[in-house]
Amino acid sequence: MARSDLTVTVVPAWGDGLADAGFEAADQANGNAFAIGKPTVVLVNNGSGGPINVTINLPASRYTAQDAATKVTAVADGDIGVFLLLPGLHKQSDDKAWIDYSDDTSVTVAACELTKTPL
Repeated sequence: MARSDLTVTVVPAWGDGLADAGFEAADQANGNAFAIGKPTVVLVNNGSGGPINVTINLPASRYTAQDAATKVTAVADGDIGVFLLLPGLHKQSDDKAWIDYSDDTSVTVAACELTKTPL
């Protein structure tokens, strides 16, 4: 099945506007994806009642022997996991970043693209 696409919120690089990020339901069955062209902060809000694992997928490259190397991070109940994804490291063959979850009950996620903003 296809991954569920996330809407990316554009915010200044210093993070002003992160509070306006639109959180969406996490998709445990299929995972989430979003188009990544600039550094993007992903926020995973865990309200599931227990810890969850968030998996950030890395594409195969000359540095990885596996087709899908991964980074798994635990996010405690009531916490917000903060992940910085970079296009040069996390962009898959479909030009998207991929995220998976061990549970999606009361778990929401937001993707915030950081942009340079003149002072």
